[in-house]
Amino acid sequence: MKAGIDAEAERQRLETRRGFSQYGITAVDKRFQFSVRSDSLGLAGRIDCLIETTDVTFEEAQAGLRPNEWNWDDPLFVPVEYKTTFRVQQKHNVMQLAAYARMLESLTGTAVPFGFIVMLPEEEVLKIEISSEIKRSLDFLIEEVQRGLVSDELPRPTPHSGKCQNCEFRRFCNDVW
Repeated sequence: MKAGIDAEAERQRLETRRGFSQYGITAVDKRFQFSVRSDSLGLAGRIDCLIETTDVTFEEAQAGLRPNEWNWDDPLFVPVEYKTTFRVQQKHNVMQLAAYARMLESLTGTAVPFGFIVMLPEEEVLKIEISSEIKRSLDFLIEEVQRGLVSDELPRPTPHSGKCQNCEFRRFCNDVW
């Protein structure tokens, strides 16, 4: 986990000096370690990098300011997640990105149709479309987690013990293996 934290910190350091060409979008600003919370969805998190595509800030959009300056066909905000994994587009990474997109939509009333996952250390940038299928999967996952919280049940362990080797939550379920 420390290697991942170090790789993300290095990416953030480099990212502050870079433009937006690697993402293939026109943008104005980037914010790092951007905290979001949506009580209506029961979700909270910290986006590795939030790209603002116009000079309308997140705070202005959240407050409903300057709506006549928004181009509703283009996203105002794009979440970016840095991942130190060798497996491209793992489902939980896509769900995390979709959750950030959904929180941004909930908080600002603007569409977030895609985000990016940056694979470290290769720095491969993957554009992830937040499709209606992904949104349905996310809704199901949110409901499942909320049911587990209410019933105080832990999720079943994975049948693949290899997944646990580098899992950051391994210390919470040591009795499984």
